[in-house]
Amino acid sequence: MQIDSIEALYTAAIAKLMSAEQQGLQAYDAMLQRAKSPELRQALQQHRAETEQHVQRLQQIQSRSGGGSQQMQVQDEIIPTILRENEKMQSMIASQELSDVSLIAGAQIAEHYEIAAYGTAAAHAKLLGRQEDLQLLLQTLEEEKRTDELLTQIAERSVNKQAAE
Repeated sequence: MQIDSIEALYTAAIAKLMSAEQQGLQAYDAMLQRAKSPELRQALQQHRAETEQHVQRLQQIQSRSGGGSQQMQVQDEIIPTILRENEKMQSMIASQELSDVSLIAGAQIAEHYEIAAYGTAAAHAKLLGRQEDLQLLLQTLEEEKRTDELLTQIAERSVNKQAAE
């Protein structure tokens, strides 16, 4: 796929976001099994449900754009790398308390990537005059930011303190 315009770059970015969100969905089951903090488990379950909505929004955007087969060929490689790194870290963790700290860290790294990716896609949607897309992307962006903030609160309020004791 040749990217020779902002439109093509935007289309590729949406496809990469779709790939990232779908890969993230697949990782939630393992994360939920590992999470020991009820508060963390609840936050992960909530964000998993939001992620399903993110995929639906991206599907709406793709269908409005014609949803060509080229879009499906763009795979996100960052989320799998983050997931692999988190898995490696998890394999070295000696306690349940540290496991939750590590889960939060890995989830926040993924959230920060998604915040950057959605912010960029929203900027391109705005530049291209795609107001409906822009609203969907901004809605998802805000959910990603809220999840990041919630994870920070859980870490600071309980998980990090328990691991430090």
